[in-house]
Amino acid sequence: MDCNTNWNKIKAEYMAGGTSYRKLADKYDVSIRSLQRRASKEKWVDLRQQTVDKAAAKIIDAVSTQQARRYQRLQDVTDKLLDKLEGIVERVCLEEMVLDKYTMKQITGALKDIKDIQSIKSPIDLEEQKARIAKLQHDAEQDDDSASIIEVTFNAGPEEWNE
Repeated sequence: MDCNTNWNKIKAEYMAGGTSYRKLADKYDVSIRSLQRRASKEKWVDLRQQTVDKAAAKIIDAVSTQQARRYQRLQDVTDKLLDKLEGIVERVCLEEMVLDKYTMKQITGALKDIKDIQSIKSPIDLEEQKARIAKLQHDAEQDDDSASIIEVTFNAGPEEWNE
């Protein structure tokens, strides 16, 4: 083993991932045992995992930040649309206008879409959801445990199993 071995470079390459001790030992002309001892002493495997975990955390953070921004933009746009719809409805009420069936359907559809986008649940929706959950729980409790019993039959005797 050469005293001029650049262990920091070897360690950095290992930390970057995608290579093994054996490949690094061959590449940098060091004995595999020396590399393993050094790696064990300095806990390269743990450090590499920490590096991977940090990278994953950064990716998750970036993705969740991006999703939060998108969600906020969507909320902002639906708020603007809701303001416009509210203005139309107020104008219709003040001027005592009569809307045709098509226009009423468009306004109602837009309001339903906004409700869905903003995940607004009416009391009836919440009650329906609670009822579905209660039914699922009830069905789960009523499951017959005997259906999960498996019966195994052997057609041969113990003397034939040894063969």
